[in-house]
Amino acid sequence: MGTVVGAFCWSFIFLINLSSNFLWHELPHIIKVSSFTITIILCTLGGLIIGLCQKFLGPYPKEMEEILHEYKITKTIDYKPLPKYIACAFLPLIFGGSIGPEAGLFGMTAMFSTFLSKKIKNSNPELKEEFIETSTSAVLTAIFQVPLFTSFSYDKNSIYKVQLISKKLLNYFTYSCTALSTYFIMKILNNLIHKESFNFKLAQNHISNKDLLFFIPILILSIIIGLSFNYIGHLIECICKKTKLSSNPFIAAIIGGFILALLGAYFPLTLFSGEHALRETINNSGELGNAYLLLIAFLKILATKISINFRWVGGQIFPTIFASFCIAFALSGILNIDPTYLVAITSTGVITVVIRKPIIAVVLICFFLPVTYWIFVIISSFSINFIINKFIYKTSLN
Repeated sequence: MGTVVGAFCWSFIFLINLSSNFLWHELPHIIKVSSFTITIILCTLGGLIIGLCQKFLGPYPKEMEEILHEYKITKTIDYKPLPKYIACAFLPLIFGGSIGPEAGLFGMTAMFSTFLSKKIKNSNPELKEEFIETSTSAVLTAIFQVPLFTSFSYDKNSIYKVQLISKKLLNYFTYSCTALSTYFIMKILNNLIHKESFNFKLAQNHISNKDLLFFIPILILSIIIGLSFNYIGHLIECICKKTKLSSNPFIAAIIGGFILALLGAYFPLTLFSGEHALRETINNSGELGNAYLLLIAFLKILATKISINFRWVGGQIFPTIFASFCIAFALSGILNIDPTYLVAITSTGVITVVIRKPIIAVVLICFFLPVTYWIFVIISSFSINFIINKFIYKTSLN
C-alpha cells in the first residue's frame, strides 16, 4: 500500500511539475509574451476550464475535512468519480492556484483504498477503515517527504476508539512500515530525476537571552496571525455565500481565476503552493526586505483562501508554511532575532492554528531545523493548541 501510494503521488506531482513548466516557462518563449501577459492569460483561461469542470464533472476535489466527514457518516467513500476527481484536482495546480496537492491526493488515495478493500476477498469489516487510515499517513508522507506515521495522521481519532494494546501496537508497526515504504519510494523516484527535496535545513545560530525573552510575545503573535488567516478565509466564504457564488461554481471559478491573474501578475510569489519558491525566497529575504515579506505572506494567504472558496480547491498546508516562513524572517529583520529560532516558534504556531494538527505541525517544521531548536517547536505547538482549544474555539462555540 505504501509503495503504491508513493508511486501514485509521485506520478501525479511529476505530471503537475511537467505541465506547469511547459505552461509557465516554455510556452511564453514559444508565443513570445512576457511573464505578466502569460499570467493573465493562464489564470483567466484556467478559471474558465476549471469552471467548466466544476459545472459538468462535479464539485471536486473535496477538502480533507469533507472527505473524513463523509466517511464518518456513510462509513464508506464513493470511488466511482475517481477519473473526474483527478481532472478537477489537477487543473488548479497547473494554472497557478495558491494551493497544495494534499487535498486532491488525499481524496484520490482514499477512493483507491476503498476500492482495493472491497476487491480483496474474505476481508474483515475493519480492513476498509484500516486502509483509509493507512493511506492518510502515506499520502502526507509522500507529499511532504516526511515519514508521518499513524500517530501523526490527519485524523487521529478515525479508527479504533477501544482496542487491545497488542492490536494497537500491531497497527502502529504496520502503518509505520507503510509510511516508511512511501517515504523511500518517493526518495528513490526523486533521485532518478534529480529533484530537489522540499525540505532544507536552516542555519544553526546562537540563541541569546534576548531571543528567549521574546518567546511568549512571539507565541501570542503567532496565535493572532494564525487566527487572522482563518478570519480571512471565513470572510471570503461569507462573501461567496452572500453573493450566491457558492451555488454557482462555474462563475466562481472564472472570477477566482481573474483575481488570481491580477495578484499573480504583480506578485508572482502568490501563485502556486509556494513549495518551489520557498528556498529561494528565504535565501533572498534580506534583498526582498521586511515589508515586502510581510506583504507577500498576507497576499499568499489571501490568494489561498480565494482559491479554495472560488472552487480552485486544494490544500493549504504548503501556502501556510510559505507565508509563515516569510513572517518569521521579516520579524527577524525587524527585531534582530535569530531567524531559525523565529521559524521554530512563528511557523509552528501559525500552522498549528490554521490546520489544528499540532503533531503534523511539529514534524513538518522540525525537518527544517537543527535538533537544538526542536524543543521550541514542541513547546510552541502544544501550548498554542491547548490555548486555542481551551480559550478561543471553546469560547466561540459557547
